[in-house]
This record gives sequence, structure tokens and C-alpha cells, in this order.
Amino acid sequence: MFKAAYADAACKGDGSAACPFVAPIKDLSTGQLTDITFEAEACTKVDKGHRFDYQRIATRAENIIVMRTGHFLMESGQDTQYDEWEKEKMKIQAASTQR
Repeated sequence: MFKAAYADAACKGDGSAACPFVAPIKDLSTGQLTDITFEAEACTKVDKGHRFDYQRIATRAENIIVMRTGHFLMESGQDTQYDEWEKEKMKIQAASTQR
């Protein structure tokens, strides 16, 4: 299903907001995508012969979540707030590693 989604014209090259909502993934919720990620990762431990296939599935599910989140932040005007939050967290992390 991810192969078909990524082959859709909306997902080729422009990163449009339509990409993470094309068929056949359009009706999958973020929770379902997260479940797919965890299930695929679990399969890598059991079916080592297809480990890379499962890792690809997990990565593609995660990418859809990231695309949806990024577009939500931009469309809702929260991208600047996110940038500020991220910078603050980076400062905290930098301060804790310098001790």
C-alpha cells in the first residue's frame, strides 16, 4: 500500500499536502500508522530474511506521519512556535551535555 501511495503523482517530488492522504493510505489514522511501524519493526526480529522489507515499511509509515505533522504545523500557523520550542529544547540538551 505504501508503494502505491508513493507512486501517486501527489507524492512525486513536490511534497504536497495531498501526498500523505492519497489512496490507499488516506483513511489510515496516525495511530494506525504508528501501529504499522511497531508491527513492522517487531517482524524484523522474527523474519530476518525480510528484515529490510519490514524496515522499509516502518520507515514509510513514519514518513507519512512526519509529512502529516509538518503540513499540520504549517497550515495551522504553528510552525514558528515549533521552531521556537525546538530551539529551546536544543539549548536544554546542550546545557546538560556540557556538565
